[in-house]
Amino acid sequence: MALERLSSVDRSVLRWLRTSESPEEFTLSASTADLMVLRWPVARGAPIDGTLADAHWTVERHGFLNPGLRIRLGGGGPELGQLRGSRLTLPGTDGFQLHRLAGLLLPSWQVTDLDGSEVLHLEPVREGRRLTGGAVLVSPAGTALPGLSVLLALTWTHIALAWFEDELAIPYENLMESTNQPDVD
Repeated sequence: MALERLSSVDRSVLRWLRTSESPEEFTLSASTADLMVLRWPVARGAPIDGTLADAHWTVERHGFLNPGLRIRLGGGGPELGQLRGSRLTLPGTDGFQLHRLAGLLLPSWQVTDLDGSEVLHLEPVREGRRLTGGAVLVSPAGTALPGLSVLLALTWTHIALAWFEDELAIPYENLMESTNQPDVD
């Protein structure tokens, strides 16, 4: 699959689609153009692969008591950005904040600059309890950010990892529900 450069498309409305189950994979698209692929490794703890038209990244979890995500160019190149708690940092910027917004059925997510102006708005899409994709609205100021692709990758990785943890808990919830059923004689 040939990927287009993010700078060559309308960046105001994007979408993430789950394009593979094993390994987990999400593709970022704009209308008919695929822009980025994030592929989770089969082995837990290994870096997540990010592929763009002109670059290859790794997204790594780091930290124990204060965990976060970091994007590096290639296998171990320079750091392009990181997410620690709700703070997103990219070289050459003042930083950004990630906010979880309460939703009617699903939470949505928002990335703002430090003045509180929205840069990204992400709405996960689910099928049952399974994450199948997400809609991304990028503000006019966000479309001009040189680090937009890094923000998109960090925020989606964070959302997907949290969702995967919830998906893993489903069999245990079903087990607990079945053991708590009253006996009927």
